[in-house]
Amino acid sequence: MSIQQKMMLDEAIRLMNSGEVEEAEELLVEALEISGELDFYVRNNLGTLLLLRGAYDAAYEIMYENKQAVGKVNPYYYAKMAVICIKLDKTGEASRMLKSGTKLYENGNKKYAPDVWDEYGFTLLQAYMVLSKYKDGLKLYRNNMKHSEYNQIHLIATRMAISLNRLKQAEVYARKTRSPGTVDLVEGFKKGLLPVMDVFMDYGEYFGEKEDVFLMFAILISDQVSLDEKCEVAKYLILSLDKGSDLADKIFNNDYYDLKIKHAALEALGELGLYTYGTYKTIIYQGEEVNLFSGRIEIREDDLISYGILNEVEDLNVDEALKVINEYTTRNCITSPSIMEKEIELFRLKGFDDSAEVLLNQLEAYRNARA
Repeated sequence: MSIQQKMMLDEAIRLMNSGEVEEAEELLVEALEISGELDFYVRNNLGTLLLLRGAYDAAYEIMYENKQAVGKVNPYYYAKMAVICIKLDKTGEASRMLKSGTKLYENGNKKYAPDVWDEYGFTLLQAYMVLSKYKDGLKLYRNNMKHSEYNQIHLIATRMAISLNRLKQAEVYARKTRSPGTVDLVEGFKKGLLPVMDVFMDYGEYFGEKEDVFLMFAILISDQVSLDEKCEVAKYLILSLDKGSDLADKIFNNDYYDLKIKHAALEALGELGLYTYGTYKTIIYQGEEVNLFSGRIEIREDDLISYGILNEVEDLNVDEALKVINEYTTRNCITSPSIMEKEIELFRLKGFDDSAEVLLNQLEAYRNARA
């Protein structure tokens, strides 16, 4: 064995794990030029790195050279090749690779340490997710990995179960991760706070190229995250997901979500063209009917019309006064500082402190700009 090649391989793996992709790739290419007993493992890691950064043709070419490595081909190799093939639309070959890797894994291999074998199993489950073969992936998990000490194996099984809407199974698997956050997230799905959808984990996530829907859902229902951050996450998810409108519906129809988050969801629907700015969306919030509104309203200085509106609402109850003001502002797409102050007062009387705060911030920004 070439000691130099082993040192280079070990260092390249360390660089990959720390996200230093370019340096790792250069080192693996150099290690392959030395040529030795570790060529198979160098190619495996180089192919994985090329896969991670989307160079699928190059990854396939490198990994294909390992196909004839008798006695060395392992489940990790087959799993990575399956993913590379699916990225290249080689669907049949991807399925064959995954089948070969699964058969090899199920037969077991005592020459590998338990932690290495767990890593191979996890890699196979990742491949099942990428190929959207969730049922087959869970079968492999239940038959071979359900007693594993490797938390990531149970986490990926949880994702698969959620994607299949098998929430009771997901809860069982989540508890095996020993992660309270994962258990809480599954509970969020069970309570209907989140729409059941494909919580696919893309390979690009590892280097921050794609957000992880699973983790962003966790942020959305966490008690440890600020309201402003939740609003940003909600809006991002609604705008980004294929079923973003389903998430918006969950936010509108659950009292769990603060009114400020509901406004963020409405803004996102507006950007998607699924909501018409200046119109009302009626929801039930804390047992009461509430009209959500989002628009492009211009703030103008007080004039005779705005003073007339204030006189009109003076003797009305809170709900009637809000209705008159909303009708005026949405119909004309204008408001004024005095009307905004009155609306803030009415929101606070209704207990809609978040809406009052949003309006107050807008008013302060307007006044600061004119100062």
